[in-house]
Amino acid sequence: MGIINPARALRGHTQPIDEVFGKLSAEALADLQSMMHPISYGSGSALFSEGCPAWGVYILLDGEVRLYIRSDDDKRLTVGMARNGAVLGLASALSGSLCETTATVIHPAMVACIRRADFLSFLARHPQAYQAVTEELSRCYIAACSQLRTLGLSSSVPEKLARLLLDWCENGRATDHGMRCCFPFTHGEIGEFIGASRETVTRILGAFKSRNLVVFQGAMLTIPNPAALEQAASAAKTRRMVSAAKARTQKITAKSGVSHHLSRESRRTLPAYGFNSVANSGKEMLRAEAPGLWPPVEQASYFEVSHR
Repeated sequence: MGIINPARALRGHTQPIDEVFGKLSAEALADLQSMMHPISYGSGSALFSEGCPAWGVYILLDGEVRLYIRSDDDKRLTVGMARNGAVLGLASALSGSLCETTATVIHPAMVACIRRADFLSFLARHPQAYQAVTEELSRCYIAACSQLRTLGLSSSVPEKLARLLLDWCENGRATDHGMRCCFPFTHGEIGEFIGASRETVTRILGAFKSRNLVVFQGAMLTIPNPAALEQAASAAKTRRMVSAAKARTQKITAKSGVSHHLSRESRRTLPAYGFNSVANSGKEMLRAEAPGLWPPVEQASYFEVSHR
C-alpha cells in the first residue's frame, strides 16, 4: 500500500469518478476531489474488514476488488465484485454502522479514499450529491438481490457456475479463440462465489472442459463459444425444472391415495379428478421453457409420465 500525489493520481482517473458523481457541478466535483487520498493497494490487500468501524468511502479508480462475508466457522461467501467507478463502504459510512463485508484487492488497485467525516460534510455543503449517492445505493441493492436470487432460489450449481463465467468474461476481450479474460481464482474461491464446495466446482469445470465450453491457461479463462455455455446453463435449469415437476406430481399422487397400479380402464376416469389437466399443464410449461427438447408425450397417461 502506498500513498501517492493526489493531483498526479487523479489526472488519469476522472472517468471512474464521473460514473457516480459526473452529474455534480464543477464546483462540487472539485470539492470532492480535494478530499480524496489516492492510495495504491497490492493484490490481497484489504480495504476494510467485516465487523470493523467504517473509516470512510472508497472510490475504485483502477483494479478489481472482491467483497465477501464470513460465517462463524470461517466459511466465506463472495457477494460481489467491484470494478472501476465503484464506491465501496458507502452504506456503512452513511449510517455509522460496522462494515458488513470485507473488501480484498484482486489485482493491484488505485483507490481514492475519503474520510467519513469529510464525506458527510461534503454532502451537507452539496445536497445535490444525495441523488448520486441514492442511485449508487440503489444499484448495490439491485445487485445484492440478483446475487441472492441466483444463490438461493433459481439456480443449480452448473447453471450458477456457467453464469459466473459468462458474467466475468463480459468485460474481457474478443479473440479468434473466443472471449478471454483474467480469472485468477482457485476452485475453492470459485465455490465461494456460488455457494458450492471445491469438489463440486472441480467436477463441473471438468465437465465444461471436456465439452470445450471453457479453456483455462493459467489465470486466463477463454470461452470459445459463449452461446454454447449459455445453452448449457439453460439446459441445467431445464433439468432442475424437470426434477421439481416430477417431485410435485409424485407428491400429488401420494396425497390422492390412488393406487399406482390402476388398470387402463380405471385411468380413463382420472380426468374427473383433474389429474390429467395437472400433468398436461406441467408438460406445456416445460415445453415453453425448452422448446424442441421434449419428446411427444401426448399419448402417455398421467401415471406413465409421472413414474417412468
